[in-house]
Amino acid sequence: MALSNFVLERGGVMALGTLVLWAFLDVFSRYGVLELRLHPWSFASLQMVVAGIGLLLMGGRGSTSSWRTLRHPLTWAIGVLRVTKDVLFILSLTMITATEATFLESLDLIFALLLVWVFLGRKLNIRDLPGTALVCAALTYLILQTDGGFMNPAIWLMSAAAVCLALMTLLTEIHDENHKAVSLRARCRVTGVVSLVTGLLFVAMMFVVDGLTLIWPSLTQGDHIFNAIVREVLPPSALLHSATMITAIVVGLLLRAPVMYLTFSSIRLIKTEAYLMIMTLLPFATMTVETVAGSFGLLDTSTLALDDVLAGMVIVAGSALTVFLRREEDGPTIAPVYQEPPTDR
Repeated sequence: MALSNFVLERGGVMALGTLVLWAFLDVFSRYGVLELRLHPWSFASLQMVVAGIGLLLMGGRGSTSSWRTLRHPLTWAIGVLRVTKDVLFILSLTMITATEATFLESLDLIFALLLVWVFLGRKLNIRDLPGTALVCAALTYLILQTDGGFMNPAIWLMSAAAVCLALMTLLTEIHDENHKAVSLRARCRVTGVVSLVTGLLFVAMMFVVDGLTLIWPSLTQGDHIFNAIVREVLPPSALLHSATMITAIVVGLLLRAPVMYLTFSSIRLIKTEAYLMIMTLLPFATMTVETVAGSFGLLDTSTLALDDVLAGMVIVAGSALTVFLRREEDGPTIAPVYQEPPTDR
């Protein structure tokens, strides 16, 4: 099957929609933090909470799937991994540029290929090697361009963040309730619970860190990377900042909720590897939206190094080649869908 046919499939279209929404969400989040002076951690936390509540309201009552999802250990694991990933990403930004970090997030694809091999038995084949080799070569080049190369602590932080992102995607794929949810309302309920749990974990971290600073006030001082993350998270009172709350409600309902819904749905349909391969386009999608915003004077757009852009293009090309070769040999690969009981419709 040709790659064009794959993109036209439902799961491929959903993943591309997710890509576009993520780009808008990333750019608007940057605008909110830099131009509107919103508290970054509170903004992200409230976004996720609002998105979860909005999706649950759309899902409505009359089902036990919400409670099953809430009790499911993978729901909480996804939330913990999301918080951990964001902390690691923020820590890495103290040592490398945001552009470098964004491109290095493509490490998640390599880890995902290994994880699905180990845990799901989806082995790498000869047809995967050309594209994977291109991705590895481009990532190696990007790493060597950073100060210290592979010895740069930021590379290890980004690698750990990439593992978290790959694990999140894998757990989303195998989450029982994500498979059982075959109707729009059921999928809204499942995605809503996971989003709400994740948002509440973000909020909980603010209070945990605040409590730790009462015991060790020195945590807020100094130039260590851990001091930086403490300052990024605090204070919990920022959750009540009116501008942050209002903006988070709007962004949570209009962007975060649909992007979470499409993320869960597309991963269920096209599986972990294909989803993350499509997401290698995210830096370029974000750059496009950012450029448009900059043309209207909304944001100062940073100039990207040509070698970073070229390396990113090689990563995208390698991912596209892998998807193409897989589809040519195997045809459509859709994750199995399990029918939900009538009460969960």
